[in-house]
Amino acid sequence: MRCHYEVLGVEKDADDAQLKKAYRKLALKLHPDKNVGDASAAEKFKELNASYETLTDATERRWYDDHRDDILAGRDLNDSSSDDDFRERKGTRLKKREVNLWPYFNSNAFDGFEGPQGFYAVYGDAFRQVEESEERSADEPEMRCDFGDASSEWEAVKAFYDKFVDFQSQRSFS
Repeated sequence: MRCHYEVLGVEKDADDAQLKKAYRKLALKLHPDKNVGDASAAEKFKELNASYETLTDATERRWYDDHRDDILAGRDLNDSSSDDDFRERKGTRLKKREVNLWPYFNSNAFDGFEGPQGFYAVYGDAFRQVEESEERSADEPEMRCDFGDASSEWEAVKAFYDKFVDFQSQRSFS
């Protein structure tokens, strides 16, 4: 993943007008209609849209700026380090084994619906990681629910939604 500021070609202190100008210039250059058959241009256009969406939303931008170094370093927050293994970052103590959900909030997170990089595999893995993380800190583990796929029966889908519709972590973050 590239830095959102790098994708747009702007400085970190760019205002909304500068972001918009940079986005429009690159969008005209990379738009799929101007690059028919060029898969790399289409991927760059998706990356451009994701970067622009993140940086033009004040809350998203603040969160991205706070976590930028970890995201760009590709830090694996899901490794098996002990709970006492922390990394200092801007005064915040982060456990290395926390579930990193950032990559799933991106239009490039999955490719199609089937296969190992498809929607069901990618988001199924995300929810599996959340469940495993919850199990490590729960007194009594809950029943796991499979994310499913396009051919899943309604009862399996319903069980998944019943579990996650009002999900609240049992973990303490203090």
